Amino acid sequence: FAVTVCACIADELKATLGIALDDLTCLLVLAHAALALDRLASSERGIVLSHGYSTATSIADAANRILDTRVFEAIDMPYDQKVTDVAVPLQQIIDRFSYADEAVILVDMGSLQDIYKSLESTSGMTLGIINNASTGLAVEVGAGLIAGRSVREVLDDAAAACTCNYH
Repeated sequence: FAVTVCACIADELKATLGIALDDLTCLLVLAHAALALDRLASSERGIVLSHGYSTATSIADAANRILDTRVFEAIDMPYDQKVTDVAVPLQQIIDRFSYADEAVILVDMGSLQDIYKSLESTSGMTLGIINNASTGLAVEVGAGLIAGRSVREVLDDAAAACTCNYH
């Protein structure tokens, strides 16, 4: 994937500025892209998808700050929007995660739990979906992803840890 990133950068530089990268510069850009992708592969692999005008953004931002790492992207779904309307932005984020073998989507309610059916492709990626999204759940899932655990393990532990309590 780093080769693709390097090629895109070289093409954009050529098209925009008319500058062709020499072999040494291409090698340096490739090395930088590979290092950046290694860091990304161990962190940013989560999506919070929720009803409301800023609910997902708030959950993702709080979790990212608590974890001190950018793990989650957010998609806010206004109440008057259909589930199929968020499939395009969701697909775009999943396409950006193509460097990863696994990713997790946190959704707030059951109506979004079947959002994977609206996706065109996940490029062989294992995609875990868990409902009842909250900041606590996002932190639990994010910590597991940062630790490099599998999606199955992360979701099993998160589901067990984030049960509802009452008094």
